[in-house]
Amino acid sequence: FLKFDQERIQNSLKKLLDDNFDYDNLTYTYSEHHLYHAYTGFFNSPFAEAVCIILDGGGGEKVENNVRLLEVESIYAADRKSITEVSKKYHTVIYTKYCGCLYSPAGGPIAVGQKFGKLAESLGWTHFDGGKVMGLAQYKGYESEVSEKWRPHIEECYNVQKETEDEVIEIIRKYSEDTGMNNIVLSGGYALNCVANYKFKKLFPHLNFYIDPICADAGISIGQSYYYYKERYKRKIIPLKDSYIGTQSPLNLSTLISKKTSYGEIAQLLSEGNVIALFQGKAEAGYRALGNRSILMDPRLPDGRDRLNNIKGREDFRPFAGTVLQEYASEWFDIE
Repeated sequence: FLKFDQERIQNSLKKLLDDNFDYDNLTYTYSEHHLYHAYTGFFNSPFAEAVCIILDGGGGEKVENNVRLLEVESIYAADRKSITEVSKKYHTVIYTKYCGCLYSPAGGPIAVGQKFGKLAESLGWTHFDGGKVMGLAQYKGYESEVSEKWRPHIEECYNVQKETEDEVIEIIRKYSEDTGMNNIVLSGGYALNCVANYKFKKLFPHLNFYIDPICADAGISIGQSYYYYKERYKRKIIPLKDSYIGTQSPLNLSTLISKKTSYGEIAQLLSEGNVIALFQGKAEAGYRALGNRSILMDPRLPDGRDRLNNIKGREDFRPFAGTVLQEYASEWFDIE
């Protein structure tokens, strides 16, 4: 399987490069999944030094005594000169033919991200729908706001959310104390868990957190580029200024009602109860819609959540993010 998977990926990469670049030699190397997460997070952070905590459903692999191991938790001590491994945990994996992993029950620690994926699958979603588990967990105590279909699953989603939060709280506490560092970088797919991140910031007011905004595997290419730029070419890494690093190409909007507009007109349309799809500038990297590729709605609409979830084809409990001007953020949200 591994040979097949590597050939499939390399053939795809070669076609991408052949279509876009001129080059003489091509060498494939990919061995430090969690380290690349750490490079993305740390070198885009404002910190001179930090503890990097990498948590996801499974990262890089190694083989020991003919057993294949998968990274599930990695801790690094980082400064602007180097990133050094402090601790790493692995899980034994058995591969299926299709690019996923089956975890042996006695194979070592289960990744916090994997717990979300397993529950998501059991509820009829995909392995990558852990965000739905996080969202449904927030309705504990508010069950009447969710349709009957999902009410029976609120408790188990809450339990996974709480259990993993407690695990990561202990990780943060241990390694901030062990290293004496007050700066924490969180990356890997678990760092998409904004509910947990909020609790970490509240629980550890003496620590400074940087949550990698491109923390899932979309950020790996950035981290690997940083790694080789620094280690091979001995160059200083210049951090990203923002997450708007995607395509600026215009969409084919011929099948939609669309128009060039102004912010004032958008505000007027929203106040009249319209739902707006906004396309401007470069696309956001990662999973977050940050205003350049966003669907907007007036939050005062009583049926707004249901209307928007219906438009997006999502479950009725799925949440949305509020958008306000930065200078007013603390007036609307419990945030500094």
